Amino acid sequence: MACGDQLGDSEWFWKSGKGGYEDMLQRISEFERDKTTPADIVTAKQNSSIYLSNWLMLGSGSLFSRTQYVLRNENRTGTFCWRNSVAIAYACRDTNRQHFDPVFWTAMDELDYEFHSILERYPETTGIGIELARDTVKVAAMEASERGFGNRLSLKEGDACEVDYHEGFTQVDLLTCLSMGYGFWPRANCVAVLQRLRKAFPNVSRFLLGDTSRILLDSAHSKHAATEDSVAVFTLGFEFGHALMGAYLPTMEDWEDVFGEGGWRCKKRHLVPSPSLSVIFELEHG
Repeated sequence: MACGDQLGDSEWFWKSGKGGYEDMLQRISEFERDKTTPADIVTAKQNSSIYLSNWLMLGSGSLFSRTQYVLRNENRTGTFCWRNSVAIAYACRDTNRQHFDPVFWTAMDELDYEFHSILERYPETTGIGIELARDTVKVAAMEASERGFGNRLSLKEGDACEVDYHEGFTQVDLLTCLSMGYGFWPRANCVAVLQRLRKAFPNVSRFLLGDTSRILLDSAHSKHAATEDSVAVFTLGFEFGHALMGAYLPTMEDWEDVFGEGGWRCKKRHLVPSPSLSVIFELEHG
């Protein structure tokens, strides 16, 4: 394992530099701090204070505090870093509420369908949740029970990238994956995971896959490229943190390039207004 709550060894990415820690250090070193005004800081605080504090400080604080150790390749073996998976889970819930949920429910409404919020809106719905981190599963199960969903929501500890078909999956018609899709990568692995999900859930009518993408600075090859002036400070920390873990953050174009090969067709792309470039892809069986 590359990190305490992550999957796989991504040292290939670490050494490559592209999109990794060297690239992020270059971005940070070139960032002109005198362009950050008090108004920018207040806006960032208003929009993302909960997510920032949970993800950056509580969830990833132990990682950043050991940057000088993690940067050395000889130390990047086994479980070389650790994050607080429960704090990360709460952070993802907070950012979902603030940024992803409005877009997610727009997509749901368009699907004309007759997780906790899904269970509240649709009383006849049941759900299956799969999560790698044991502590996160415990917290989710406790909250589901407190909200009265204990008999409708089944939570399993497991690797979502290695899900195999079983009879219970035949009744699943909606598949969701938010803020964890980067764990599918690198590319060959992502294609294999998408194909595996396609086989494991044969009757799914829609797959809503949402995540935050890596930005490209001043790139003529990306219509989602950002300029230095438009990059949020949080984006630097977010991308640098994942680079430290050896996790590959795909670009929007990276995602769009794998769906067909993975057995899915992208019907619609829902952009998510958030501090970093985020999206919910609406997929169907290809």
